[in-house]
Amino acid sequence: MKKKITIIISIIIVLFIAGIIALAVYRSSEGYRQKNAANEAQVVVGSSSTDCEAVNPDDKDKFKDYTQNSDGTWECEGNTYKYKLEITGRMNNATCDTTFVYLSNIEEITFDQAWKASGLSSDMNDYFDIEDAVLVMWQNVY
Repeated sequence: MKKKITIIISIIIVLFIAGIIALAVYRSSEGYRQKNAANEAQVVVGSSSTDCEAVNPDDKDKFKDYTQNSDGTWECEGNTYKYKLEITGRMNNATCDTTFVYLSNIEEITFDQAWKASGLSSDMNDYFDIEDAVLVMWQNVY
């Protein structure tokens, strides 16, 4: 009985391996590549912001309304900030630069801090307290 189970398991393993090999051969065939060429996304690797294609370069993702006070400070949702910072850089593997606009009581925010605090970090320590800084807008730079 044990010998019969061993033989059945061996046959299943051999058939599984044969199926994987057949699939690999089929996927490497010219017919498969032509058939699926229209369904594949093109990967764009760029080194400058001119490599980006914009649907509308004036599009900006504005998150919060804000105003500038007569004394030069900025106000957003009842909080007052000393600085309006526009921080531009390129995230890892991105083809375009991104600009984050923060109202802040911190004089300088690095791009690394800006993108993490924009909602892209899973570490809550990367986020600013609302009294220190608030993200009001971001946009891709085309």
